[in-house]
Amino acid sequence: HGFRARAEELAQRFPLRVLLDCLGPKRALVPSRQPDTVAGPEPMLPADPSAFPTLKETGLKSFHGYLKQIDGKLAGREWFGDKYSVVDPYGFVFYTWGVRRELPMGELKNYTAFKDRMLKRAAVKRVVEDEKVKV
Repeated sequence: HGFRARAEELAQRFPLRVLLDCLGPKRALVPSRQPDTVAGPEPMLPADPSAFPTLKETGLKSFHGYLKQIDGKLAGREWFGDKYSVVDPYGFVFYTWGVRRELPMGELKNYTAFKDRMLKRAAVKRVVEDEKVKV
């Protein structure tokens, strides 16, 4: 029951795709530390700026769909795994990205309850306050 077994169990229960697909080909649509900028080593934007609004809308819809999947995975669970683990802070970051992009995060009841549990952790609360993270 070492790390490898635990990692395999988490991978089966919560496919990394659900958390990280949005960083694949559409990584340019993932919120960066500065609003309205793109993340990733190379911007993946079309040459025609008139396509940006549609691209942004499509990316946000896609990202919101992933957040809904995460919400479903958290149904009846306190943490992503059987107990708090390194996966949970990553899940928290995705939640804050949804807030930053003004997605209706309050509709995701399980994910919002998870966010509230995370905010009760002293280290999380300290980082959120220090970094002025909008939650």
